[in-house]
Amino acid sequence: MAGKTLGSVCHGALGFINAKKAVGSLLVQGKNMTGVTDRQVFQLGIGKITPMHPEDELRKRGANYKARNGVLTDLDQSLVVVDGSIVTGQNQNSACETAQRMLDQVEQSFSVII
Repeated sequence: MAGKTLGSVCHGALGFINAKKAVGSLLVQGKNMTGVTDRQVFQLGIGKITPMHPEDELRKRGANYKARNGVLTDLDQSLVVVDGSIVTGQNQNSACETAQRMLDQVEQSFSVII
């Protein structure tokens, strides 16, 4: 993973939950991360349909889950969390900013000589 930028938006954070570092520990353990909130999953009506929810699964595996919550709903919220080379977006509203932050990291990791 060294030198690689990783990112996800919404449920995509589930793709990291079983990933391990070279030393065998979970990639997400101790990392600040986000993904769709449990509240939003249930507000969308898919809480009982989808078997895994990012908020629960990230917390279970030791990630420091971060979220922005609205007063009545989380559907209109947006949050991007960067921890080292991992960039995560809370939901669909965070997609563009997540992509931009990932591009910024990639750009910083290359030195271009013209």
